[in-house]
Amino acid sequence: MKATKVLLSSFVLAGLVSACTNEEFLDVTPDNDALAGRPQVNLTLSTTPSTRMGINDGGLPVFTANDMLGAVLVDKGYSDASSSTVFNNVDWTVVDGHVGNNKWAYNKTNGQFKTEGTTAVGMWLFYTKYNEKMTTTRNGVEFYFPQIQEGAADLKQVENNNINFKITPILAIDGYEGQKLDLTLQYSSVFNYLNLKLDFGELGVTKVQKIVVKAKDGSGFDVKFPIESKVVNSKLPIAKLSLAESAPVAIKTTNLVEPSTTGIDEADQNQEILNAYNEIRVHEISDWGTTASSYASIVASAKPASDVEFLVVDCNSNHENTADDGSMAVVGGKFSTYMLMPSGVYKSITLDIYTDKGVYTETVKGRDAYVANKAVAGAPSEEGGILLRPGKVSVLADIEGHTAKEDDGDFGVSDYLKIAGTAASTNYITKTADLINYINAITEGTATSTVNVVAQEQIGDENKPVDDTPIAAHKVVINQEVMNAIVAKETALGKDLQLTFEGAIMTIIGNESADSKLDIHDLTFNKGCEVISGYVKTSSDIVIPSDQVMTVKTNADVEFACDNTETIDKVVVENGANISAAAGRKATISEIENKGTVTVAGTLDVTTLDNYATIENNNVILVTGGNNYGTINNNGTDADGKITVRGTFKNTTTTITGTSYSGVINNEGLLLVNGTDNPELHNEVGATINNEGSMYCYNGDNKIYNTGTINAKGLNSTTYITANSKVNEVTNVTNVSSGQTLGLLVIENRYQDVSVTTSTQKGYIQYTVKDEDLASSLFKWENNDKYNLLVLNSTMVILDANLNGKLRYVINNEAANLTLKEGLMLQELTFNTISTLYTTNSDVAKLTIKEGVTVKVPTENKLSVYDVTTGNDSKTTAEFVNNGTLLVGGDLYTSIASAEAANDSGARKGIFASGDGASTAFHWNTSR
Repeated sequence: MKATKVLLSSFVLAGLVSACTNEEFLDVTPDNDALAGRPQVNLTLSTTPSTRMGINDGGLPVFTANDMLGAVLVDKGYSDASSSTVFNNVDWTVVDGHVGNNKWAYNKTNGQFKTEGTTAVGMWLFYTKYNEKMTTTRNGVEFYFPQIQEGAADLKQVENNNINFKITPILAIDGYEGQKLDLTLQYSSVFNYLNLKLDFGELGVTKVQKIVVKAKDGSGFDVKFPIESKVVNSKLPIAKLSLAESAPVAIKTTNLVEPSTTGIDEADQNQEILNAYNEIRVHEISDWGTTASSYASIVASAKPASDVEFLVVDCNSNHENTADDGSMAVVGGKFSTYMLMPSGVYKSITLDIYTDKGVYTETVKGRDAYVANKAVAGAPSEEGGILLRPGKVSVLADIEGHTAKEDDGDFGVSDYLKIAGTAASTNYITKTADLINYINAITEGTATSTVNVVAQEQIGDENKPVDDTPIAAHKVVINQEVMNAIVAKETALGKDLQLTFEGAIMTIIGNESADSKLDIHDLTFNKGCEVISGYVKTSSDIVIPSDQVMTVKTNADVEFACDNTETIDKVVVENGANISAAAGRKATISEIENKGTVTVAGTLDVTTLDNYATIENNNVILVTGGNNYGTINNNGTDADGKITVRGTFKNTTTTITGTSYSGVINNEGLLLVNGTDNPELHNEVGATINNEGSMYCYNGDNKIYNTGTINAKGLNSTTYITANSKVNEVTNVTNVSSGQTLGLLVIENRYQDVSVTTSTQKGYIQYTVKDEDLASSLFKWENNDKYNLLVLNSTMVILDANLNGKLRYVINNEAANLTLKEGLMLQELTFNTISTLYTTNSDVAKLTIKEGVTVKVPTENKLSVYDVTTGNDSKTTAEFVNNGTLLVGGDLYTSIASAEAANDSGARKGIFASGDGASTAFHWNTSR
């Protein structure tokens, strides 16, 4: 028997299949090593010139240097059981998983495929192209099929291994240890090579832009085409290659080539491979199991959630973001292109054909060169069943035009599908040139329409030797050429368009000059958009709906210049990106997440603002909520910056993936809390407000809370806040271990206009004493003083008794001699410098001494450490935070029980010293 070679159907290899040196094999089942105990054979596979499924420029099949094959084991693994499926230490039962992933590379010099090592006997499946993912996954051989493929005037494009996928039958490779085998492998695509031959007749069509393909399966249900598929090993035919007399029938080679002679040989093995290969490709409808499947039973969807409702044949070679028309030509009304179509049984196939004269639709309900059960005369007896066999070339033509041909081995078909001119309603767009063609074809009735975008990344990698030429990415970009087309169409129609984009996140490429920004308008992005580069201006009717995002990428710049006609849910500004609100315009945005720069010259109305970088406000920001982790500059020197907080907005801190952020608001204008929904501005721990302008609340239940730092600067600033501590300072004393935090309000000038309206939450209001404030070292309270905390940077300071009840806290940084006049009560006294303290009748609640610092209370002086309450507003309990030395020559009275208790049972290493240590001069555990 002569083995028939079918064009585009066979593959012959040469090399060694690796048992374990090329890729790692894993156990098939628990406690069952995939290779243990298996004999190893030497497998040689030689090439012939006509077996590559690639096509050269002359239309001939060729191998190329980037051809690379994979091979996996698909049996149950090693077994020494006594069973009808076990032979030669292998359970030959086929499973739908796999182990191993051997790599075979083509050597153009000697025409051989090479790998390393020897071959373990077992059930082998070869596939192409090689997929490194199969090394780590064990679910069976998986492959990707793109939703969009390029139009192909011949078979060369559809043979590209980035979109085509081919398999062998399962090979039952058997032999004794070291045996040499020489086999010829036959490969079949899992797809049908479908030739779309179209006759446009008198429609005047000169170009085809793309074809959208939909189908119904054998039961009449809409087909979902798998994008990620896997081979179902258990449905594949098996090539029986064992030459052993005692081998099971399921794997034993039959005497096929010369049955009149005794014995079987290599020719019989190769015929077994060819026969199994033909079982893959020569199915009838009844062989496909369920007709409800549009796909051959040998393939199943690996991820049904990613299945799609249609395929696209892109007939426009222009993959640049321009209006250039690279559409395929129609000659004499006739057009032809090839595509890969998932093999299987279809009840109908529908084509939506996009042309330069409109979009036409045609449905083929029953015909094919390979319809099953055809009548002897050549006409099919079964209408409505379209069988597309794997690895076969089929011509999709009009069944009504079918004529029988005596010399046709199957039956005759008409060459071309007649296009009647029925208009289609779809508008799928796959790239920028597509979009421009669509805009140019808009009529008054479609001025407001939905654009269904089908995007696809580049398939294949030019840097990977395993890949053929990559299939270009399909992206729809909004750029100057698109906007030119929109403006031209709006001018022609005398009315605005409104294009709504569905199906993909849209890409916007701005212009290179800030003086000539890309003006976008009349666009709705239902899946959001990304501005990836250049300068962009939104001028009217830009819509980013709820739960969708405009992302402004690094180095991109967007100016919101609409007259409040945007509806924008969220804008994300990446590091190095910029957005702005144009002067004289109002930008209303539900949410902004900023890691770049926001500049406001007009009005920015934002519901939620999360800022991690920089905001420059030169006019008006209205904010309802959010957080500032970066810097907000509310400019007032050369601008009229006004920020109004209408909800709860926090100036705060955070850490994200190791990066720390601390909010800073620099206010030179007006920072206002005003709203009807109890708005609050929170300046939290670690955050800072530098106020040289005005900050306060309007009427209503509006609040400004500070537990961070507010620096009140300048001679004309106004800083009026609600509370300067977390909670009530009497019920939750200032030095309680948890639950209380005091804010810091720092005044630059002694008579600074500051106010904290809640008397029980004054926190720290800090002023640093200047030399001019001292009269012979004496510092006294004066009218218009606002502080309750003094920082001392002079060498000698005397604090007057009239400070009592007003001054609560003192930090001594420089005073070598500090005198507390009689009766002065302090909630906190901190020493950061070596000092002598003179006092005879003053109480201090919390005494802090820095490490390395000695504080001396001389003879005839008395210091008391007890609880101190200032009026009815603030209380601090008795506490020593002594990390230095307290040297007492006079007396120290305290309610603290002992020096050990003062040091918190050893938590601090403070020294309490006197003429006899911490005894006579220290009056521990005494009541006031």
